[in-house]
Amino acid sequence: MDNDIKIMPILDPVPASPNILIHKNKSAVCINANIYEGEAEVFLEFLPRPSIYVYGSYNDVPTVDILQAASNPSIVTHLSINSTTVNGFAISCGGDINSNVSRLKWCPEMEPIGVIGNDLTQFKRVIFHLYNFKEFRGTRISIEGGETFARQINHIDMIYENLKIEIKSLVETEDNIKKIKSEGTSCLTHVGEFQNIDGMDFNGKEASEILTELASFFSFSRGKRCNPIFAVGFNSANARVWESWSSPVQQEDVPFSWFDPDHGSQLANFFPKFHERWKDEDWRRTLRESIFWYLSANIPSRDLAAGIILTQAAIERLSFQFSVEDKKLLTRDAFKDLRGADKFRILFASLGLPLDIPSATPKLQKKGISLKWGNSPYALTVIRNSLVHPEHKSRGKFDDLIFEAWKLSLWYLELSILAICNYDGTYANRLTQTSAGQVEDVPWKK
Repeated sequence: MDNDIKIMPILDPVPASPNILIHKNKSAVCINANIYEGEAEVFLEFLPRPSIYVYGSYNDVPTVDILQAASNPSIVTHLSINSTTVNGFAISCGGDINSNVSRLKWCPEMEPIGVIGNDLTQFKRVIFHLYNFKEFRGTRISIEGGETFARQINHIDMIYENLKIEIKSLVETEDNIKKIKSEGTSCLTHVGEFQNIDGMDFNGKEASEILTELASFFSFSRGKRCNPIFAVGFNSANARVWESWSSPVQQEDVPFSWFDPDHGSQLANFFPKFHERWKDEDWRRTLRESIFWYLSANIPSRDLAAGIILTQAAIERLSFQFSVEDKKLLTRDAFKDLRGADKFRILFASLGLPLDIPSATPKLQKKGISLKWGNSPYALTVIRNSLVHPEHKSRGKFDDLIFEAWKLSLWYLELSILAICNYDGTYANRLTQTSAGQVEDVPWKK
């Protein structure tokens, strides 16, 4: 492993404009079933929302094709860069009929996009970028800066067997965090790198799989989608031989999560345990689905009732994978016949999570006593059923409990994922935390 190369961002942390040019190369386009060659520029744009767009300019295009494309962009059916197809569609077309040059704006169908290297390309290390991540206190620090100033740089090293992943803050992180909070914009906050400790190569397919895993890992830790973007693979000569382009998620809410930024060791401790589960194909699918629902639910400015429903769907998904597929505690048919509350109860009890309605949700606890709900699984599923079923006898009677039920559902989901991954460190308790830095041991820690 090469320790002499400092991890530095490739994207500008403070771009001069909201559009960052990330690539320029030869291109071809199909207009009205005719192929034309030219050049394309790929931009990462931040307004109105972060996205990647391709701007192409093509020569020797007949006037008829220029005019038809301008009035009907759907006749532009194919675009390639560096001989690699970029699936998508044209959203605007124009050009110069005097010089027979056609210009268009192309929206890729999906991200990430790769036109440099492929699944078989070999390289030593990968640099990636994190936008809008939490400003954390690292497990180690360094100092960077110019002649007149210096900044403390926070590093977190996450290691699993031969794989080492490092993320670090930037000189600009503090200022960019302030800009995120004041303007609601997306800013680069951290840069990361992964490589094999023994110096062995990755290929493009392996790197893409790691990036997919990190997207779920960082998002679950952030409490909001936070995928590593613009990943670049470097070979032993430090040349860029592989790239994966994607855009960050628009910064809107700043939701709570189990990860407390004053305790960077939580990420370092959690990653190898998360990765151990992720290696299993069935658990990988389950974690991706559950974290997706968790992120959709963990948005306080949206419908909290919908958040309760999504969160409990994720808990039920985890319970099935854990109790039926993994531990073989129940058959599929037996699980199907259980009430929702019992599906939750078997998961929580097996993982060492408390079942009683906590005092941190006083309205819910008081209602539980008066209605003899008995425990959290029953209370949460009764509230969910009153929201889902229009004919439910209690529909609308628990509106004053929605906020506490939403928080409690998310708390159980966070803890369930941590416990399933055998994490035994500290976490930020969304039910009781009153200030940053306040953490506690997970309930099952002996």
